[in-house]
Amino acid sequence: MFAKTAAGAVLAIIAAAMVFLGVCFAAFAIFTALQPSLGVSGAAALTALILLIGPLLFVVVAAIRQPRRKDVVTEELLLNLFTGLARKKPVAAMVGAGLLGAVGIFLRRRRR
Repeated sequence: MFAKTAAGAVLAIIAAAMVFLGVCFAAFAIFTALQPSLGVSGAAALTALILLIGPLLFVVVAAIRQPRRKDVVTEELLLNLFTGLARKKPVAAMVGAGLLGAVGIFLRRRRR
């Protein structure tokens, strides 16, 4: 079990290093291509901008295309949960109702 986990972690580190190295070489290639026409600082700035726009554009598109999640906890779910609790353990339901009432009174008093 530990060996599989360790092997997976090593493979993940190697994959991350390969991606990092690939991005570095791509940046160096873009920088080298732009350096004669823009100079050192201009080529570095444009290379950084090019490599920043790609991931930023991906994040924006992914956020826009992501479907809206429905709330997992709805009123029906809570109602079914509390009625099931009240049927099986009525004492616990009474204690819970008392605690909720006390919290409601406490919160109502603090607002004033």
